[in-house]
Amino acid sequence: MILFIFIIFIFIMFANAYKIKENMSHYSAQNNKITTLQLIDKELYDFTFTINRFTNYDKIEYEEEKFANILKSLRPHIQKHTQHIITLVENITTNFQKKVDDLEFFKAQNAALINSSHFLFDLHTTISNAPDISLQAKNISNETFFYILRYASSDYIDKDTVEMKLNKLKKIANKEKNQYLFTFYRHAKVMLQTLQSLKEVAQEIRTNPLYKQLEALKHHITAEYEMDLQHQTWLMLIFFFVTISILFLLIFSHLQSNKTKKELLAFKYAIEHSDNIVVITDAKRDIIYVNETFEKATKYKAEEVLGQNPRILKSDMQDPILTMNSILNSKKEKNGRDSL
Repeated sequence: MILFIFIIFIFIMFANAYKIKENMSHYSAQNNKITTLQLIDKELYDFTFTINRFTNYDKIEYEEEKFANILKSLRPHIQKHTQHIITLVENITTNFQKKVDDLEFFKAQNAALINSSHFLFDLHTTISNAPDISLQAKNISNETFFYILRYASSDYIDKDTVEMKLNKLKKIANKEKNQYLFTFYRHAKVMLQTLQSLKEVAQEIRTNPLYKQLEALKHHITAEYEMDLQHQTWLMLIFFFVTISILFLLIFSHLQSNKTKKELLAFKYAIEHSDNIVVITDAKRDIIYVNETFEKATKYKAEEVLGQNPRILKSDMQDPILTMNSILNSKKEKNGRDSL
């Protein structure tokens, strides 16, 4: 029984060790996925700085799809965690979808801005080379174009100054009746509005709490894993000390068993080689053992008397001392056996 319990505890220890290994692999996989999501989010964040510049939209779409697939693969495993972590993943999913929508709007507006920039640049070149346009109009269009381009590369612009110059350019266009100036004014206004929209959506993308929520998710999963690992470690130590205790008990029991076995062997040797007749019966007084001295004295073989009643010894050919019933009646042992 002790050996069986020892084997059970050994099995439990190995099962617990395997569970710790599985938890480590599971945590490592989750942690790597969250780190990958953070890196993708950083790339999406950096994309907002590409205002009025050509960029590879296919790469952004690939990163968005990769983010969505990793998040999808992460969700089934998250269900095993606390409700707080599950809610956090749901918020991450919502904010990611918001960021994807903002990025789509950003890409559309940025593409329109790039086209407008090229058109406005060509129009500005035409105005600068036109002989019938006044120098004042050329200077105002040049300054306006400069302010707009500067706004495209920075987050600051003096909108009042730009609006004032555009209104002045409009008055000159009305005065000179020049279609190029009217067209420049309208496209400059549209481009300014597009830039404003791009700045606003870029700011929304940058302030999206997705990255912080991913960081919080990693922190909570790590804390939960470390707590679970601590519990598993303490459990492993308890099982280890219990198993060691059982092992010592098993060794002690084995030593005691060997000692008893040696005593029984010595007792058996003493009985078998005794000069006295030894007959052992069971509770029913049937003979279950006789020694060699008995065989020599009675001329009975052991196999002839085993299972027989001692009355078999009551005959004129046997010594009266061998009559056992009277002895058995007075010497009955508590363990259910009679001996002589």
